[in-house]
Amino acid sequence: MPLKSFDAQQHEPDPVLRYPLDIAKHVVVKSFQFCKKLAVRHYIQNQLRCGMSRCGHRDVDPTWRLGWPPQKPILDTHVRFVGDPVAFVAADTVEIADAAIELIKVEYEVLSAAFNGWDSIQDDAEQLYPGLFDHNEVTPGFPFFQPDGPHWHVERGDVEAGFKECEYIVEDRAEYNKMPNPMAPEPPGVIVRWDGKLDFKIWATSQGAFICKLFAKFGLPEEANVKVETFNVGGSYGNKQSMSGQVMCGIVLSMATSRPVKVFLTKAEQLLCFENRLGSQVEAKIGMDKDGIVRSVKGKWVVDTGSFSNATQGQVGVGLGEAQIIMAKCHNWDMDSQLIATNRTPAGIARGYGGMELNACLNLLM
Repeated sequence: MPLKSFDAQQHEPDPVLRYPLDIAKHVVVKSFQFCKKLAVRHYIQNQLRCGMSRCGHRDVDPTWRLGWPPQKPILDTHVRFVGDPVAFVAADTVEIADAAIELIKVEYEVLSAAFNGWDSIQDDAEQLYPGLFDHNEVTPGFPFFQPDGPHWHVERGDVEAGFKECEYIVEDRAEYNKMPNPMAPEPPGVIVRWDGKLDFKIWATSQGAFICKLFAKFGLPEEANVKVETFNVGGSYGNKQSMSGQVMCGIVLSMATSRPVKVFLTKAEQLLCFENRLGSQVEAKIGMDKDGIVRSVKGKWVVDTGSFSNATQGQVGVGLGEAQIIMAKCHNWDMDSQLIATNRTPAGIARGYGGMELNACLNLLM
């Protein structure tokens, strides 16, 4: 059964006020004012029942965060990308919630923005998470997917000795940096029910119940109990997995309303602000012998994780591993990586999972 046909005991729909497209992509919210419920009643004159709940940044625990390590508050005064949520509204009908969204007044202060990893690590770049990351470099390593230890730097052999064996050497920078969305045909969605204390039941159009649960647990207190049930997802292409933004939105609103809350992205929202593929920039030196066999690789892979890292560290590990498979006869490696937060849409899980993005850049150099 599709999730859109599922009814979890009178769920409330949830529109989201998102950071608009017509101004720069990095801002601070200077002022914020919710409409009164009376204004919504007046706007929707024919509604007999006008229940509504809303959440702004002051209503959400700032320690509940998205990403790994937990970094992005669910709602914040610091807005980092086009489509970043500014407020949530849950209501009995979509019409009531949409009316409330229109009546919220927000004033923004525009900051400078960076849209690729190289720009974001410069000394004069705006810090997306002041006090948490230095030069917007996200803490590397992902213990849940790397049980043998963090993996972000490949070092083996002797690269300088390897270059001496080479007939051809190239040193340059290459990019695979459009961050396309795999674009599953059916937009992602969840229903979240709060069962008291920190117990939650989630129904999701995710292809992986465990991944959805794992990422929800990242941003919640340790004692939180999350149960996830998945439905028919249609196409996913590896992309509809954690859906942490929708899950956390549903969690805070279900607690605010004491009712199940349905959070479904429109197709426009899916295009605008759902998890994209990571961005990839490589500066490397590659040497080949006279037979075209790669003998030595030295470089740095700058990974653009967008506005927060949603397991991109795991993709970095996979990418570095697959690069060694592609050039299996090369025994001399010094390939480092940096995971960088930028003002683009957050990067998430997508088919290819790091290997395609790094190897596309190395292939251009070869």
